[in-house]
Amino acid sequence: MSEALLAEFAQLYHEKLEAQDRLDMIAKRLAELQEPLLAYVAEQGWDKMPSLHGVSPYVHTQLWAKAHDGNTAAACLVMKADPDMGPFVHETFNVNTVSSYVRELRRKGEALSAAIAAVLDVDERVEIRARRS
Repeated sequence: MSEALLAEFAQLYHEKLEAQDRLDMIAKRLAELQEPLLAYVAEQGWDKMPSLHGVSPYVHTQLWAKAHDGNTAAACLVMKADPDMGPFVHETFNVNTVSSYVRELRRKGEALSAAIAAVLDVDERVEIRARRS
């Protein structure tokens, strides 16, 4: 039974990799189509595009705000002082970076300090993975 499970896992993982490759190719092509299609839609003066192949394309516009010149510290300082923007600013940490540090400590045989261990949950996740062979 365990050989069958391993064979099924390997086959499904292979199918997943092939599907991801196909999706990556599709995403790349969709990205390439953005600029010429936006120009075409503007040229046509369309408010609404025709539906094709069961999808209804549309133009989506969204604003994104980020720190000027990448200076997040300065932006946070000013935003914290503003009564409307202050609630959007939170002190936080990068989970990936902290997790990497904790893994490095473990590799060295060292432990977190008691104060840090009291405020962090460290979970070990064990899973079966595969790579192309």
